[in-house]
Amino acid sequence: MSASGSNFYGKKLKRRLSIIYRDSSEVPHRKGVNSMAIDTDHPSVRKSQEEAILYTASRDRMIKAWHVNYQKKQASLLVNLDEHCDWVNQIILDKEKQLLFSCSNDTTIKMWKLESELFKENGGRDQLTRTARSTLTLNDDFDYVKGIAYSSYGKVLFSTADNGIVRKWDLNQGKSESNRKVSLEETTLSQPLTQIKLFEFPDIIPTSLACSQGGNVVAVSFTDEKLRIIDFRTGPSQTQDIGNATMQLEGEHSDIIKRIVLSPDGTLLISAGQDGLVKIWDLGMRRCIQTIGDNGLNFGRGLGPSSFQQSDFHRDTISAIDINFDEELMFTGGRDGAMFMTKLGENYAENQVPYQKVCMKYDAKNGKMWYGTPQSTFNCLDLTPKTALHSFEVNGLPWITEYHQHAAPYTKGPSIP
Repeated sequence: MSASGSNFYGKKLKRRLSIIYRDSSEVPHRKGVNSMAIDTDHPSVRKSQEEAILYTASRDRMIKAWHVNYQKKQASLLVNLDEHCDWVNQIILDKEKQLLFSCSNDTTIKMWKLESELFKENGGRDQLTRTARSTLTLNDDFDYVKGIAYSSYGKVLFSTADNGIVRKWDLNQGKSESNRKVSLEETTLSQPLTQIKLFEFPDIIPTSLACSQGGNVVAVSFTDEKLRIIDFRTGPSQTQDIGNATMQLEGEHSDIIKRIVLSPDGTLLISAGQDGLVKIWDLGMRRCIQTIGDNGLNFGRGLGPSSFQQSDFHRDTISAIDINFDEELMFTGGRDGAMFMTKLGENYAENQVPYQKVCMKYDAKNGKMWYGTPQSTFNCLDLTPKTALHSFEVNGLPWITEYHQHAAPYTKGPSIP
């Protein structure tokens, strides 16, 4: 389809609208999985079996909820969350309140209320895929929203966009039409939320975002190879006060920092970059206290019998990281196809899979690691045996190829009611 418009010089322009038709029963993703979240304590999960609810967010703009049965090695699609109109870059799950937050290249952030009815069984009949609707949309940015971080304790949400802006959203400030303060679960599209700009850099782009469990500490990495940390416990409440509470760390990574993670108490920061290194920072000391991946410092052993090899750390960009601070386990994946499991402070083991890792999510309860790649298939790795083995994979469909039909030159016609 095309429509007319005018540019600065008064020339008529054609606008193109691409429409993708999907099979109503289409289950798999069509493009790579960018982000994952997992819930092993969901009410629909049977405690007697190895089960979980897995959420996947894809470049095909879809978010899907899967019921995973590890014993049967299968994942059944339960719910589609289908409102974004471009890549979904990240999702975050609030297990206690059953809320899911997502951000997308369509410049929006959405909040989804995961009602229990969406996950009910159909009494023995074939499971029907249900569709969830978002309850809140934030769209103050005009560029791709690439990252979000959320604190369920502080009820604050942080976001980064490619226009160089980092925002803090106060989710306690939802108001009803009668100006009655409402809970986060009651917030709907019409409720405005208070937000402030933490950073605004027109020449550099945020690459990753993390916050502490209480939301008091937030860290952002940028394309200038610097880390900027704000500690709200020092009292900044407005944009003009933030500069006094900002800490800047630099000089350790030799290339762009791709991923960062904050410890729950906000005292340790872990960064991973295009230089293939992981740095552990002590925010109290304001310095790097450990480097993982320096030449000659570390070695690895194969997790699978066919992948045994001596190896240094990653040999290319680290594109995915997940950390379980309770078990002191760190998982990293990179463009080189390698995936490392590191016991912080000790040596680590490696599994070689010939695909770049885009996202990773550790299921600590069942001893499984999920990871997504640029392909539409995502995989589960069983970490319970001494040698990690591939448990199963969820196959995807071929990429959607977009076709554009150019309309004839625009001529003025009757208006469409």
